[in-house]
Amino acid sequence: MPGHVKLGKSNEPDPDPMPYLVVSNEMRRNDMHKPYDAKKSVWVPDLEGGYCEALLDSEEGGKSTVMIGHIKKVYKTDEVAQVNPPKFEKCDDMANLTFLNDASVLWNLRNRYTSKLIYTYSGLFCVVVNPYKRFPIYTQSVVKIYLGKRRNEVPPHLWAITETAYRNMLTNTKDQSMLITGESGAGKTENTKKVISYLAMVASSGKKQTRKTTLEDQIVATNPILESYEKSRITQQQEVERSYHIFYQLLMPTVPNMIEKCNLTDDIYDYSFVSQGKVKVESIDDNEEMEFTDNAFDVLGFTEEEKWNCYKITAAVMSFGEVSFKQKGRDDQAECDELIYPNKISNLFGVSCDQMMKAFIKPKIKVGTEWVTKGQNVEQATNALTEKTNFVAVLDIAGFEIFEFNGFEQISINFVNEKLQQFFNHHMFVVEQEEYIREGIDWVMVDFGMDLAACILMFEKPMGIWAILEEESLFPKATDKSFEEKLKATHLGKSSTFAKPQSKTDKNAHFAIIHYAGIVSDHPGQTYPPEETKGKKKKKGGSTKTVSSVYLVQLNDLMNTLHSTEPHFIRCIVPNTHKQAGMIEQPLVMHQLTCNGVLEGIRICMRGFPNRITYKDYKSRYFILGANELKKASDQKTGVLNLMENIKFDKTKYKLGHTKVFFRAGALALLEEMRDTIVVRLIRWLQARFYGSLARKKYDKKAEQRKLLIVIQRNFRKFMQLRNWGWFIIIQKTRPLIGQINIEEELKALESKAKEAYGAYQEQLDTKKKLEAEIKSKETFPNSTKKQAKISAQKADLEVQLNEAIDLLNKHEQERLQATQNKKSLEAENSGIKREIDDLHSVVSKLEQEKTSRDHQIRMLNDDITNQDEIINKLNKDKRYLSDNKSKANEELQTAQDKVEHLNMIKVKLEQTRYELDDSLEREKRSRAEIEKSRRKVEGELKITQGTVLELERQKKELENSIARRESEINHLASKLDDEQVGVTKYTRNIKEVQCRVEEMEEELEAERQARAKAERQRSDLARELEEMGERLEEAGGATSAQIELNKKRESEVSKLRKDLEECHIQQEATMMNLKKRHQDAVFEMTEQIEQLSKMKSKIDKDKITITQEISDVNSGLDEITRSKASAEKSNKQLLDQLNDITKRVDESKLTIHDYENSKRKLLSEKF
Repeated sequence: MPGHVKLGKSNEPDPDPMPYLVVSNEMRRNDMHKPYDAKKSVWVPDLEGGYCEALLDSEEGGKSTVMIGHIKKVYKTDEVAQVNPPKFEKCDDMANLTFLNDASVLWNLRNRYTSKLIYTYSGLFCVVVNPYKRFPIYTQSVVKIYLGKRRNEVPPHLWAITETAYRNMLTNTKDQSMLITGESGAGKTENTKKVISYLAMVASSGKKQTRKTTLEDQIVATNPILESYEKSRITQQQEVERSYHIFYQLLMPTVPNMIEKCNLTDDIYDYSFVSQGKVKVESIDDNEEMEFTDNAFDVLGFTEEEKWNCYKITAAVMSFGEVSFKQKGRDDQAECDELIYPNKISNLFGVSCDQMMKAFIKPKIKVGTEWVTKGQNVEQATNALTEKTNFVAVLDIAGFEIFEFNGFEQISINFVNEKLQQFFNHHMFVVEQEEYIREGIDWVMVDFGMDLAACILMFEKPMGIWAILEEESLFPKATDKSFEEKLKATHLGKSSTFAKPQSKTDKNAHFAIIHYAGIVSDHPGQTYPPEETKGKKKKKGGSTKTVSSVYLVQLNDLMNTLHSTEPHFIRCIVPNTHKQAGMIEQPLVMHQLTCNGVLEGIRICMRGFPNRITYKDYKSRYFILGANELKKASDQKTGVLNLMENIKFDKTKYKLGHTKVFFRAGALALLEEMRDTIVVRLIRWLQARFYGSLARKKYDKKAEQRKLLIVIQRNFRKFMQLRNWGWFIIIQKTRPLIGQINIEEELKALESKAKEAYGAYQEQLDTKKKLEAEIKSKETFPNSTKKQAKISAQKADLEVQLNEAIDLLNKHEQERLQATQNKKSLEAENSGIKREIDDLHSVVSKLEQEKTSRDHQIRMLNDDITNQDEIINKLNKDKRYLSDNKSKANEELQTAQDKVEHLNMIKVKLEQTRYELDDSLEREKRSRAEIEKSRRKVEGELKITQGTVLELERQKKELENSIARRESEINHLASKLDDEQVGVTKYTRNIKEVQCRVEEMEEELEAERQARAKAERQRSDLARELEEMGERLEEAGGATSAQIELNKKRESEVSKLRKDLEECHIQQEATMMNLKKRHQDAVFEMTEQIEQLSKMKSKIDKDKITITQEISDVNSGLDEITRSKASAEKSNKQLLDQLNDITKRVDESKLTIHDYENSKRKLLSEKF
């Protein structure tokens, strides 16, 4: 994995990490040129379980017709989702996408992953897609990028989240937690190690010393060792995975003499424990990893002996898989088949081979106070594991699990994820809503953690799934079937998250649970866990712990820890099942996004304001929509408000904060569309001006060329007329000679100058000679030296003049030669010009023909442009009409979606209220006696009736004026009222009797359940003691033959007692089943009666409303109360009779238990 460092050996500079962190400018340019139609570009599901892009053709009756390439297909409108504008391609934070849908999330992740960008934000989530490759994004230079930076200041990275957590811990002095979740192979361990490495690097103080190893180096060095011992699947692996990486590293040649010292071969397939799955992983270099591991042992301070002991123990584990046993003769005694591997193992462990093998085939056991040897057969020797062997239990919460066959483990993991998702939802919108309040937005506080309350409540309430599972686990004879029946009787049809099985792969599934991530069908045979470990001794009087109770305690501890910290969320994604870099399997990724809560988090985002822009960014981007409003406003907020009102933007789709503008999901796309309309119009105007300018320049050039052609034609005609005229010929030939230099005269002048200069030169020589002679003759004079110097200077001047004259002569000679050459070239040009004039004559004729054809083309093009302008204007009108229709439809759709979300929220709250009322009703029934409930019920009805009396009196006063007109109607209805009143009294009495029967049956069932639980606890104590006695008898086996006979006799007695206990249990179960059946039948019968009575009562109430002014209703209400009281007294008497009956049953159960205790004492007396 990236990040391994050979400490102290590498001085090479870190590679550039930016291509793996940010979107390059070239990528952005390519994305902006992507074909996109704001109204037609949509996502539709494909056959592979992912999504593909299409163009919307039409919508009608809940169906949408789209074009995929050149093929038309029809989808449900709900399955079609809009595509985000190119501006949002490879978006860093998916919560900022203007269209938040599953397809857009998947496309954004896929697009970034194929561009080698593995980190992406999704609101508070940091989503990591396993690259299966080493990227240089975990180096020291990357640490400097993220050190001290906020999350929004740097590209998405795991270290940005880690830096935020670290700074929050220092600033707020509050504990932090990082929840890194994902499936196996998603990179959870690697990301955890990268978090630890970053914290070690940023938290270390001071500079590294050259010789002393720092804490930072030691923490970083733990990574290779942890990775080498990462997989805990020693004796068995799946096809696509392998065991500890260290097993495969030991066979590498990196460490000298490794194979010889560890007694290994160089073929991994010689060791069955570690060669059942994959033995080679493409992305792992075992040779290099062995070097990292060996160096890490040294950095961590392991001595050579300790390091080699680790290697030898690891090699011995590999060799253990090749040890085999065979049967010794005809006995059951096992013996070692071959001693090759046992000798190697004993040598590595440093023990005697004979003693080690004896521990497998003839172990010692303690019988009483003595140790005896017990022979083992082949199977026992192969599986020689003692009950008290220490073990390491690893719980890997891998996100939500929906398998083909789901059992207790899946229910537990999924419930943990429900709790974690509720925790995330609550935390997410606490953070969101705090920002809303901080920005001054009108917002009603909502606890979105309650969205998952229905499912969690079904698990945790007093008669929830965990309570029923705990109860069934404590009953020794409870079965999967009884557990299933209890669940269905308690929750089916009553809990919205409990349903009938819907699995296509598991036909034996008996119920389903509706989680936030999907519906999971569970099989009771796989759900009901082995709650108690069999065969272990338990302390007397100790409490029995079940797997589910221990699990719930640990879960509560985890949630308490999380609630006491500030959480940070990392979600790891497996891109494909082939561990191939750069490849995305869409169904696999979508399943993980659903199960680990990313899509659920986005769904929560959509209910708030997921898109937000600062006023500065808003002004710079949308200035074009209303420049005047933004310029005239006194502050930015007022300017934005004026702009929004001016463009008539829906006020429900945005809110203005103190520093930001908040938008609902999809609202920013409408704003972008308005901006794009103006930008397109301006670009078209600019293009028109630009093309017009080019056309005018081209026209001016053509006009100038036309004028020049006219001049050329005129001159050419004149030339054709004059070309044979003698004087014109002479002029043409002499014109090039006009103004030229006369070479002969120039030469003569130069020769005369040269002669004059040469004569002067000779004179100077003569003068020099004379002067030299004078100097010689006058050497004795004092001033001879001065004269000599003066003459020498004159000589030098003359020499310079001579040289200049010679240079001038040479120059004139060169000019003469050049003039001669020019004369020859001019003569050649003259002949060439004559030929060119001939050619121009033919060119002019061709140009005239082309001009005629071009003029015709121009006229045709002008006609076409006129026609095209008319078509464009017509299309623009149609486009504006369609745009208006679409915006109206979108507004209506958004309104409908808001109404649906509001109704769903109300539904969840009402269901929660109903659950709470059901629970309170059950507690009330258990805690209060029937007489007290009846009395309070009568008192409540009395109060209601009194209130009705007051209301009737008020209504009577209001209706006294109309009584006179309706006296005739009252007389007619009075007789009818008497008949109906008799029916009301009869039906009310029946309702109360049915309710009394229901409550009586519930009390009877509860009493029977308590008696059964007490009897079961006593029976389980007896069974446990009998089991302990059986274990002791089994341990004493092999001591004496007499003891064996006695054990057989006692075993028969024990089996007899067990049979009696089972028969008693069967009788009790039969009784319970009969009671349940009677209870269900009674409930069903009473439910039907109540429904019929309710219908009749509603009809009577309607008739009763028409004559509410009659005071006689008060008297009938009082009579009704009196009859209810008499009925309550009668039910009280019946309850007392039932209580006496139940007391008799309890006494009978006590007698049965007493008999069991006598049998127990008898057994104990026989034994001792």
